[in-house]
Amino acid sequence: MYHTLRYEDDSQLKIVVPTYYGNINCFFIENLAIEKDYEPGCLYLIMAAFEYFPGVDYSVLLLPYGTRQLPLMRQYFTPIPDRPFSAYEKELFVFHKSTFNRTYQVKPFSIEHLPGVRNLIMCSCLKDYLLNDLDQCLEKIEKDKRYRSGRCRKEKPEQNELEAVTLISENQVLGIAIVTRLNDVDFIQRFYEIGTRISLKYHKYSNFGLLLHCVLHPIAKFLSSVFLKEAMRLTERTVLCYKIHPSEVVPYDPSYWQSLCNVLDCLIPLKLVKKVPNKPTILLNTRQQAAEEEAPTKKLKLLITAYAIYVQKINLM
Repeated sequence: MYHTLRYEDDSQLKIVVPTYYGNINCFFIENLAIEKDYEPGCLYLIMAAFEYFPGVDYSVLLLPYGTRQLPLMRQYFTPIPDRPFSAYEKELFVFHKSTFNRTYQVKPFSIEHLPGVRNLIMCSCLKDYLLNDLDQCLEKIEKDKRYRSGRCRKEKPEQNELEAVTLISENQVLGIAIVTRLNDVDFIQRFYEIGTRISLKYHKYSNFGLLLHCVLHPIAKFLSSVFLKEAMRLTERTVLCYKIHPSEVVPYDPSYWQSLCNVLDCLIPLKLVKKVPNKPTILLNTRQQAAEEEAPTKKLKLLITAYAIYVQKINLM
């Protein structure tokens, strides 16, 4: 579809209005009715609708702003931002038919995926933070290769070792996730209602992971939940946590805003306990010599700023 720009004069502002030419390339969903029990299968209705319109590539959905009745089908659509100064009262969502014609695979990150990841996040202002973490993942991959080839002995894994997985479709990188170990599980258990969401009887602390970054292409956004669970499977985690630090502490510590994530809608927020101090602290037992089991221990009092936390888990029951 080609367009030309024309200007409409206004007393104070000139608005750019595009004019499109060519054949209609989409169909509009006016009404959708489905039983609540079958609502997760609404994607099959969209697939069937494309069979009635073989010449189009897109499906369009309009929803009023602020509506409380959000159809489950919306998770498969990509939201389109409004133009500046737009006064239209509805929100636009678009779905491309190639979404369900593709074959998707989740694989561990490798050096061959790096150009595709760069292309995926090239427009993000936080891309440098994600690429720096990927460099650490590549270092881990190289260490594993040297160990398997017998050129070096097995090294003890680092405490904050990073692992990355990618979502691949037709030799194109459509998603990237970076996971590391979660070190402050005790803090979360003490000050957050994690027991209401996760049965700690089935999930060991060593299987808790921290989601550092997770980016999905809009065409694969409907696979967010599946991608997160595959990332947990490949990194051997049963629980993933994602932190959001308060805005007042970000200017003083830039490391708090280095995360890049667009799958927050698939994570479950945890509530703080009712009686939480303004400046929560936690006591940690540390050994002076980790190699000696009988080494004396000392307690460190750490001041940790409370943060919002979201979780995703794998059902083990």
